[in-house]
Amino acid sequence: MSKRGRTGFTLALLALACAMLHLTLGMGAVARQIPLLVVAPLVVLLIAQAGRDVRAVLHPAAAGPPSGRAEQQSRPSALAWILLVPVLVELLGIVWGPGVYVLLFLRAQSREAWPRAIAAAALSALGLWVLFAVIIGTA
Repeated sequence: MSKRGRTGFTLALLALACAMLHLTLGMGAVARQIPLLVVAPLVVLLIAQAGRDVRAVLHPAAAGPPSGRAEQQSRPSALAWILLVPVLVELLGIVWGPGVYVLLFLRAQSREAWPRAIAAAALSALGLWVLFAVIIGTA
Protein backbone atom coordinates (compact mmCIF):
# COMPACT_ATOMS: atom_id res chain seq x y z
CA MET A 1 0.00 0.00 0.00
CA SER A 2 1.33 3.43 -0.88
CA LYS A 3 1.95 6.09 1.74
CA ARG A 4 -1.03 8.10 0.50
CA GLY A 5 -3.21 4.99 0.50
CA ARG A 6 -2.14 4.17 4.05
CA THR A 7 -2.95 7.73 5.13
CA GLY A 8 -6.36 7.52 3.49
CA PHE A 9 -7.07 4.20 5.18
CA THR A 10 -6.08 5.59 8.57
CA LEU A 11 -8.29 8.65 8.06
CA ALA A 12 -11.22 6.44 7.01
CA LEU A 13 -10.79 4.35 10.17
CA LEU A 14 -10.57 7.57 12.20
CA ALA A 15 -13.85 8.81 10.68
CA LEU A 16 -15.50 5.47 11.50
CA ALA A 17 -14.19 5.55 15.08
CA CYS A 18 -15.40 9.14 15.53
CA ALA A 19 -18.84 8.12 14.26
CA MET A 20 -18.85 5.24 16.76
CA LEU A 21 -17.81 7.64 19.52
CA HIS A 22 -20.63 10.01 18.57
CA LEU A 23 -23.18 7.17 18.63
CA THR A 24 -21.83 5.98 21.98
CA LEU A 25 -22.39 9.39 23.54
CA GLY A 26 -26.11 9.07 22.76
CA MET A 27 -26.45 5.94 24.93
CA GLY A 28 -27.49 5.85 28.55
CA ALA A 29 -24.86 6.40 31.24
CA VAL A 30 -24.46 2.71 32.09
CA ALA A 31 -24.66 1.44 28.50
CA ARG A 32 -21.93 3.74 27.22
CA GLN A 33 -19.22 2.78 29.74
CA ILE A 34 -17.77 -0.18 27.84
CA PRO A 35 -17.93 1.35 24.35
CA LEU A 36 -16.30 4.54 25.63
CA LEU A 37 -13.47 2.54 27.22
CA VAL A 38 -12.76 1.00 23.82
CA VAL A 39 -13.56 3.78 21.35
CA ALA A 40 -11.95 6.74 23.13
CA PRO A 41 -8.43 5.19 23.22
CA LEU A 42 -8.96 3.96 19.66
CA VAL A 43 -9.59 7.53 18.49
CA VAL A 44 -6.44 8.73 20.28
CA LEU A 45 -4.33 5.96 18.71
CA LEU A 46 -5.77 6.63 15.25
CA ILE A 47 -5.02 10.34 15.57
CA ALA A 48 -1.41 9.49 16.46
CA GLN A 49 -1.20 7.07 13.51
CA ALA A 50 -2.69 9.66 11.15
CA GLY A 51 -0.03 12.13 12.29
CA ARG A 52 2.72 9.61 11.54
CA ASP A 53 1.19 8.81 8.14
CA VAL A 54 0.87 12.47 7.16
CA ARG A 55 4.45 13.12 8.29
CA ALA A 56 5.64 10.17 6.16
CA VAL A 57 3.88 11.64 3.11
CA LEU A 58 5.18 15.16 3.69
CA HIS A 59 8.74 14.12 4.64
CA PRO A 60 9.49 10.86 2.80
CA ALA A 61 13.22 10.90 3.66
CA ALA A 62 12.46 10.75 7.40
CA ALA A 63 10.04 7.83 6.99
CA GLY A 64 12.77 5.24 6.51
CA PRO A 65 13.55 2.87 3.67
CA PRO A 66 10.90 2.26 1.02
CA SER A 67 8.65 -0.73 1.53
CA GLY A 68 8.85 -3.58 -0.92
CA ARG A 69 10.19 -7.11 -0.86
CA ALA A 70 11.24 -6.97 2.79
CA GLU A 71 7.71 -5.95 3.76
CA GLN A 72 6.20 -8.82 1.78
CA GLN A 73 8.58 -11.32 3.39
CA SER A 74 7.55 -10.17 6.88
CA ARG A 75 3.82 -10.85 6.33
CA PRO A 76 3.92 -14.47 7.55
CA SER A 77 5.79 -13.26 10.63
CA ALA A 78 3.17 -10.55 11.17
CA LEU A 79 0.40 -13.14 10.92
CA ALA A 80 2.16 -15.28 13.52
CA TRP A 81 2.41 -12.31 15.88
CA ILE A 82 -1.30 -11.55 15.41
CA LEU A 83 -2.27 -15.17 16.07
CA LEU A 84 -0.14 -15.19 19.22
CA VAL A 85 -2.44 -12.68 20.95
CA PRO A 86 -5.52 -14.94 21.37
CA VAL A 87 -3.28 -17.90 22.26
CA LEU A 88 -1.64 -15.96 25.10
CA VAL A 89 -5.00 -14.60 26.27
CA GLU A 90 -6.39 -18.13 26.36
CA LEU A 91 -3.36 -19.51 28.20
CA LEU A 92 -2.60 -16.64 30.59
CA GLY A 93 -5.83 -14.68 30.83
CA ILE A 94 -7.03 -11.28 29.67
CA VAL A 95 -4.71 -9.34 32.00
CA TRP A 96 -1.41 -11.25 31.76
CA GLY A 97 -1.67 -12.50 28.16
CA PRO A 98 -1.45 -9.09 26.46
CA GLY A 99 1.27 -8.01 28.90
CA VAL A 100 3.43 -11.01 28.00
CA TYR A 101 2.67 -10.38 24.30
CA VAL A 102 3.89 -6.77 24.60
CA LEU A 103 7.08 -7.95 26.28
CA LEU A 104 7.74 -10.63 23.64
CA PHE A 105 6.95 -8.32 20.73
CA LEU A 106 9.04 -5.43 21.98
CA ARG A 107 12.08 -7.63 22.62
CA ALA A 108 11.88 -9.96 19.61
CA GLN A 109 10.43 -7.77 16.88
CA SER A 110 11.19 -4.17 17.85
CA ARG A 111 14.52 -4.86 19.60
CA GLU A 112 13.66 -2.57 22.50
CA ALA A 113 15.85 -2.52 25.59
CA TRP A 114 14.79 -4.79 28.45
CA PRO A 115 13.82 -1.97 30.87
CA ARG A 116 11.58 -0.28 28.30
CA ALA A 117 10.00 -3.59 27.22
CA ILE A 118 9.33 -4.64 30.82
CA ALA A 119 7.89 -1.22 31.67
CA ALA A 120 5.57 -1.31 28.64
CA ALA A 121 4.45 -4.85 29.48
CA ALA A 122 3.83 -3.96 33.12
CA LEU A 123 1.86 -0.85 32.14
CA SER A 124 -0.20 -2.91 29.69
CA ALA A 125 -1.03 -5.50 32.33
CA LEU A 126 -1.74 -2.82 34.92
CA GLY A 127 -4.00 -0.94 32.51
CA LEU A 128 -5.96 -4.08 31.70
CA TRP A 129 -6.25 -4.97 35.37
CA VAL A 130 -7.59 -1.48 36.14
CA LEU A 131 -10.03 -1.76 33.24
CA PHE A 132 -11.37 -5.21 34.03
CA ALA A 133 -10.97 -5.52 37.81
CA VAL A 134 -11.45 -1.97 39.03
CA ILE A 135 -13.65 -0.21 36.48
CA ILE A 136 -15.78 -3.09 35.16
CA GLY A 137 -15.37 -5.43 38.12
CA THR A 138 -15.16 -8.69 36.16
CA ALA A 139 -11.59 -10.00 36.55
